[in-house]
Amino acid sequence: NESRGLVCRERVGCSCLRLHVLAAMSSAKKAKTEATYLMNINDAMDKQWEGSTITAIAQAPISALQGLAGWTDAEFAKLGLSSIAEFGSWKFFLWARALCKLSETELPEKREVASRMNLNFALDKAHEGKHLKEILKLPPSALQGLAEWVDKPLAALHINNIQQLGTWKFAEWASAISLLVPLEQELPPYVVPSPLVSEAPATVAAAPATAAAAPATVAAAPATPSAVPAAALEAKPDPEAVAVAGDEAVEVRAHFKLAHVDVELNMDKFFTMQTLTCGNKFLFAQRWGRTGTRGQAKVEGPLDHAEEAAALLSAKFKEKTGNAVESVENNTFQRIRGLYDLVKGDVVASRRTVEERTQGRNGGRLWQYYVDDGVDGKANGWYDYSKDAAEIVEGVHSEWVNNPEANYDVRCVQSGFFCYRVDFNAMQQTNVTHPNRTQRRIRRNA
Repeated sequence: NESRGLVCRERVGCSCLRLHVLAAMSSAKKAKTEATYLMNINDAMDKQWEGSTITAIAQAPISALQGLAGWTDAEFAKLGLSSIAEFGSWKFFLWARALCKLSETELPEKREVASRMNLNFALDKAHEGKHLKEILKLPPSALQGLAEWVDKPLAALHINNIQQLGTWKFAEWASAISLLVPLEQELPPYVVPSPLVSEAPATVAAAPATAAAAPATVAAAPATPSAVPAAALEAKPDPEAVAVAGDEAVEVRAHFKLAHVDVELNMDKFFTMQTLTCGNKFLFAQRWGRTGTRGQAKVEGPLDHAEEAAALLSAKFKEKTGNAVESVENNTFQRIRGLYDLVKGDVVASRRTVEERTQGRNGGRLWQYYVDDGVDGKANGWYDYSKDAAEIVEGVHSEWVNNPEANYDVRCVQSGFFCYRVDFNAMQQTNVTHPNRTQRRIRRNA
């Protein structure tokens, strides 16, 4: 076993070959005892996503669902949806599905005279008081919050009424995936054991050249945690990690932020990951979602060793970017199309307060927009963003400044129900969710 292998090396001076064979035997024995995971959802996913985790699939573009062509992403983008998780938790689909289910229980001409049952907060005024079965025949825009122009992109996706929306196969799949994400445990990547016979000769041949370097390899093994820019250690702990820690003090050991931006698809997502100390234990925290939202979070731990947390971070970083985490420190990170890009200078995670980060000149906010159309009775002039909106825009602006080689000059930012396309070259925002696609000038009031 592994401990006997170490004893042999210290007391008897075993050859590199013997150490390799003993380690491989130990790995093979361990592999036999590990759980085998047989589940898959391959009939719902395109080939390239087969074998991915539920968590990874949830962040995939919606066209990753089997049966949806790539062009559908552009139609979903018009609805403010860019990932399977967003699609599955879209409130209008959830409302429509609930209406479909309850309509099965509605009995004709059996309404109680004194009944006050209604769904007024889900329906436009013109449709309040109708039978459930009548409501299902209405266009999707009959749902309160969906403008009439929404019917067109939905029609392109073959959804013409509320009943079709509520029984949409792809939305059902997406909803199930989104619901199950918190139930999936993060596991280390599966490693296929290498055959001993085929590897042994190669190891023997290489033994003389490797022998002198062996001690250095052992000393360098725990290097992963150090592959972190010093500036990252200024980041504040993820609030979910603080909640998990309870009364224990939490400190960030490593912090990385990633972004996946494709303006044409209205896709703008973030992914942050941290390793943290929690008393004498360690945590690995992740947070992901659409830019401008709080997103979802997951924390693993407490773990006994820092190396465990570092290994989880390393595996997740590789999964999301296709790069080794060491590439950041080595300055060899390369963006891979279709995967997340590294964000340098994550100011939103800094320890400064929101007030400090968003304070502008003359007592105003750091970010302002110009009104010249009399909206809400406002006179022409510059108006402050809300504190939260100013923080979001300052965050993506800083990412643009700190990452000139990346495509961060135009961002898609979620703010409440609306999604805005913010162009820092033109200093202009466009409300891409509103049918009028309202445009306004913006400025950084620094």
